[in-house]
Amino acid sequence: MTSGSKPSSPALQVGDNTPALRQAANYAAMQQTAMNRPWIFSMAPTLCTSCCGNCGGMCCSAPPLLNQQQLQAQLQTQAAQAQALMMRAMGMPMPGMPLPNWQQPPAQREASSSLPMTAAQGGSSQNPSAWTVPGNVWRLSRDPQGCRLVQGALEDAGSDDARTSLASELRGHVREASRCRHANHVVQKCIMTMRPQAMQFIIDEIMEKGPGAVSQAARHEFGCRILQRLLEHCQPEQVRGLVEHLLTDAVALSKHMYGNYVMQHVLEHGTPDHQHRLTMILEKNAHEVAWDGRAQAVLGKALCHGAPEDQLLLAQALVRNAALVAMARTRHGSTAVKLVLEVVDGEEQEEARRQLSEEMMSLRATRYGRVVVACLDPCSRSHAPGGG
Repeated sequence: MTSGSKPSSPALQVGDNTPALRQAANYAAMQQTAMNRPWIFSMAPTLCTSCCGNCGGMCCSAPPLLNQQQLQAQLQTQAAQAQALMMRAMGMPMPGMPLPNWQQPPAQREASSSLPMTAAQGGSSQNPSAWTVPGNVWRLSRDPQGCRLVQGALEDAGSDDARTSLASELRGHVREASRCRHANHVVQKCIMTMRPQAMQFIIDEIMEKGPGAVSQAARHEFGCRILQRLLEHCQPEQVRGLVEHLLTDAVALSKHMYGNYVMQHVLEHGTPDHQHRLTMILEKNAHEVAWDGRAQAVLGKALCHGAPEDQLLLAQALVRNAALVAMARTRHGSTAVKLVLEVVDGEEQEEARRQLSEEMMSLRATRYGRVVVACLDPCSRSHAPGGG
């Protein structure tokens, strides 16, 4: 055996060079030596406990010293600790321990969740994976692991009635869940997996405090997600009242960091009437929303999903307010400008091209401005004298 060789343990090799993992690898190497090369111990009856493993377990110069049996026992303990450390670093379950319920396959999860765990089985009031979902939906929903457990139960429920039964435990907690980092995901999963009629209580609880509560939810980091899912999955008549409340605060919400996503969803999933009314609100306030980076995303949705006549009115308003150059320099604004160039024609088309052409050099100096310029050049050729 070469003195510079180092035993390796393929099962514990990890691409991480942190001191703790290097120490764990050394322990594993020493155990490999102890288990696979017993003749080493006959040559060195007392071995060093601080051995780095590079010597193959031959070092015996530093105290304290142990005999063969003591070292084997200590190496096995250290190797087990090292393996646990390595597996924890890789996000793997510990040896001999079952997966948490939320990580189990659906069939195993359903079987394990049908019976409550006792303390003798490892159950604990502090361990969410030890609880059954029925009867604990709200408590689990507020926990980072428990919310995944509830979402899995909603997905794997055997019937709509079983899913509705689980969701009913959220009654009275929807507004609080819309402000919770974890519970909001459970409410979203309810909306995505349940029948529209069964989720009516979610809409009712959001609306029960009036228009201000709806706008407040739209402005919340987590509440806005619930409103988006409702607009995606509910029947138009179910969310009509929600949208009416949103339209009363449309301009402010369009400029809000979270509210603008809700207003975009109104334009994508709303009724033609709601799309028309929101587009007209944007048209009347074009002088205000055209200069806001977040509201420009809402403008783009209106120019994409609105009725053709509404799109034209909005595009003309943006041209009249000379907002195209400022919009062309931003991510969402540049998309809206390209849509304006497609919608307007005649004098509005010429005016839009003139505004952008006067700032051609400055637009070429910006990332999104260059996109608009590339879209503008073909327009210039098609409208030039003698052009097609």
